[in-house]
Amino acid sequence: MKNNLLKTAAACLLIFASLMSLAACTAKPAEPTDETPAQTQTPNTTSRPSDPVETQTPEADPQPEEQPDDTETPEEQPAQQVQELLRLAEQQDPEFPGHTPYLVERADDEDGNVRFKVAFRSESGWLVYAAKEYDASFNDDGGHLTATRTTFSSEDAPQLSSQASDPKALLPLAQVLEDQLQYQYELNFEDASELTSDQLYLAYLVLATPEELQARYNEAEQKYFISWRHVTPVLDRYFVNYKWDMTECALYDSTFDGIVTDEIHVFDETPHLRVVSAEPVEGTNKVRFTVEFYADETEQTVTKRKVYTVEFYDDGYRYLSVMELMVN
Repeated sequence: MKNNLLKTAAACLLIFASLMSLAACTAKPAEPTDETPAQTQTPNTTSRPSDPVETQTPEADPQPEEQPDDTETPEEQPAQQVQELLRLAEQQDPEFPGHTPYLVERADDEDGNVRFKVAFRSESGWLVYAAKEYDASFNDDGGHLTATRTTFSSEDAPQLSSQASDPKALLPLAQVLEDQLQYQYELNFEDASELTSDQLYLAYLVLATPEELQARYNEAEQKYFISWRHVTPVLDRYFVNYKWDMTECALYDSTFDGIVTDEIHVFDETPHLRVVSAEPVEGTNKVRFTVEFYADETEQTVTKRKVYTVEFYDDGYRYLSVMELMVN
């Protein structure tokens, strides 16, 4: 009887399992709800800065390297020919040794021919000893002169160059003195003989080269020792008829028989001034130019006006007078 009960229980379990399997096969799929997405979505993600996403881009076709263009532009050609023009002038006219050729003007035609004028200047550029006009042509071999004409030539009586009446070129001649002397002495003289010894000493300091002044410094003594033989060659270059008595200078040292000083003080403040006019003195190598001083950089208010008279020579120039005028 016991065996019959076990067989009956096993049969019941088998029937129950069959019914559950049949129910699973016939059940409808669950409909989507708000909490259950109907389809799988891919979340938006951004790469971290430390892990960038590499994007493959198609490689561009390699471009041929640009070759430098050796073709000269019309604007460049005349500038490049200037040195060649001056060389031709020097080669044609070697009778002006020590004089610097300067291109005054030029005119180019459409066939490549050039007519140019050259002034043979002194080294300082203030005087002209000769002026010539040339015709030249250019080809693959370079420049060739085809004609020359002399417009002026005189070794004994040179003429003033255009530089001698150029306000911009003349301005430094006034600045170099006014920058320094205006703070200690009023620069106003009809003749250099009116300048005091201290004014002339200060003029030496501002007109001498830095190398000249440095040579006067004694490292062991830590002082500058300046004697008359150092000062007079510089003054001779820039003044005539001056009278310099070294013993009248405030820094004169009788033991050394010269000027002894711990330092050379040079002012670094520049007055506001401008050359407003310049006129050559007829028949001479002199030029008179007017300088106006202004209260500030706006150049609106004229505070002072001076007339400089300078004489140019082969190596430089000399101050003949500096006269202050009334300002209305």
